[in-house]
Amino acid sequence: MSATENVKQSIEDFFSKPIRLNGELEDYENLTGKELAESFHYCIGINSKSVKNENEIAIGASKFRGLPHLPPIVEWPKDLYFNAQFNLKELAQYDVDNVLPSKGMLYVFTNEIETKVIYYDRNIEDLSITHNPFPSIENLPPYPRKKILDFLSKRKKKEFQKKVLEYNRKKNRINYFKKHYTTNPSSIEFAPYYLFYINDGDFYDYSAIAAIIPNKLKTEIKDIMGCEISKKDYVNKLFGRPIALQGEGDNFSDEYHFYTNNRKLTVDLKQKFLFLQEEPYESIIQYWIDKKDLKTKDFSKAFITFSGT
Repeated sequence: MSATENVKQSIEDFFSKPIRLNGELEDYENLTGKELAESFHYCIGINSKSVKNENEIAIGASKFRGLPHLPPIVEWPKDLYFNAQFNLKELAQYDVDNVLPSKGMLYVFTNEIETKVIYYDRNIEDLSITHNPFPSIENLPPYPRKKILDFLSKRKKKEFQKKVLEYNRKKNRINYFKKHYTTNPSSIEFAPYYLFYINDGDFYDYSAIAAIIPNKLKTEIKDIMGCEISKKDYVNKLFGRPIALQGEGDNFSDEYHFYTNNRKLTVDLKQKFLFLQEEPYESIIQYWIDKKDLKTKDFSKAFITFSGT
């Protein structure tokens, strides 16, 4: 039995009868131990701190963005930018359910449309800072030379305008990832917590349900999970339920309807596992893996979804 399964059993045993509520939760008259147990989730919050120099982060340490610490046998995925790396041995002390591999590195690359997650389980001593292989602004093809448009045919004008748009698109994309990814390294600290996904207000706020949980039960859970209950959900985290900014799902259903690669995708929490969620800038991005693939340590089919504007 995993730590989480142990906790859920303890919750059901603790509440042999329904919990009668007196207005503490607006949408509930009472709660059963089973309902409470099903709403329980363990998460690992991620606190990141920007650093000025890559050398401030030890080789092989967990980090966000900047430059990855890759071994020679791992190639930088084509057309993707480095987003995060996790030292799994470092993370293992918080992974109480042994969800992830217990050693090696997990690398996450993205272009905010697609992702590539790479699991490396060999010698950490082989890692080194690896530079972005993609072109800089200086390496772009020359800006399309503007001719005297009045003397161009309609077809030539359209061709020229198309080249300008494509050039500006590439330039803006390079600038965006340079600013927000390549030149923006952050160190990581992990902050484990648990919460009950039952609330009536803001989707970050779980203070009402936290206040209802008896201290004796909180102590039992802390002894098993090694962390405290949280009144708020982290945006940047490992595990747990996703945050749905635009109502793509709720805490009463296992199905979420997020966007990925310009199409809507149904994500079933019974089959998919949220191993990373973060808010790089204006939208929340979730990284998913099939639970069957997670058991075999196969991250090759990981995918991303979005919530936000």
